[in-house]
Amino acid sequence: MSTVEDFELAAEIEATVRALPGVTGVFQAGLTVARVVEVGARLLGLRDGAATLVLLERESDTVRVSVAIGVDSAFGATETARRAHDAVGVALRARGEGAASIHVTVVHIEQVVAARSEPNEHPRDDSGILLGHPG
Repeated sequence: MSTVEDFELAAEIEATVRALPGVTGVFQAGLTVARVVEVGARLLGLRDGAATLVLLERESDTVRVSVAIGVDSAFGATETARRAHDAVGVALRARGEGAASIHVTVVHIEQVVAARSEPNEHPRDDSGILLGHPG
């Protein structure tokens, strides 16, 4: 595949993962070393300036995809990561990719907070000070 096709595939994977239930965001993926090499290649003009948050690398006949996601705790980190892994595999197979190494990393878990107060919670003013209590 060409660099343009790899970029399109990485962008497609990013959009697909971002749309999954339980995914709150897609973050910069990959090891720092790989990202430094990527930036260096762009500065030397070996790659164009376009980038995605998904890291897609080729090694011989294998494609390696790294995706870093944020998840909604209500959906479960393990299940959301599994759905992301499966979605990446589907996207790769749809493009005719054979052997693949897929790495999904959960980098942020967002906890859903209920809007109502707990029955035993003491009321507070706007500054966070407990009402009806000294200090």
